[in-house]
Amino acid sequence: MAPEPFLSPPPTGHVNPHAKSDAELTRADWKYIGWAVTDKARREASAFNHPVTIGKDGWVVRLWPDGREERVKPISRLPIPPGNGQHGE
Repeated sequence: MAPEPFLSPPPTGHVNPHAKSDAELTRADWKYIGWAVTDKARREASAFNHPVTIGKDGWVVRLWPDGREERVKPISRLPIPPGNGQHGE
């Protein structure tokens, strides 16, 4: 029996990213695209018995196809250093 997906699809239909420019995509469109890409990567990793790495409850966590969760390390909350490519620097 396959484990349940850790993400459920957002309440929008299929988005054809070629039908709109990036500026025309709505927040719901981007949410759906993000969900679809993440879900596809999770299914492909599971097919090869590889874990999926996510952030959960302040930890880097590996989700294994058998349902196991492995805490890898705490997520560091360090400030972003200057010169990170943001505008105005």
